[in-house]
Amino acid sequence: MVAMLAAAPAHACPACFSASGPGVLATYVLTAGLMTLLPLGIVAVFAVWLRGRARASPRSPEPHSSQA
Repeated sequence: MVAMLAAAPAHACPACFSASGPGVLATYVLTAGLMTLLPLGIVAVFAVWLRGRARASPRSPEPHSSQA
């Protein structure tokens, strides 16, 4: 426990600080958008696939009630 409290803070690598050109922000936003939309796209494709399977499956006839 004492070793964790005495640890030095971690800093970002020097390459991260030197890569602060004009395209870095655009790349960051693009990558963040991709990481956000990819899981949503996977879920959407799965939902469309599941809906297609449900529509293609034969439906069992509804039982008719013989009560008058």
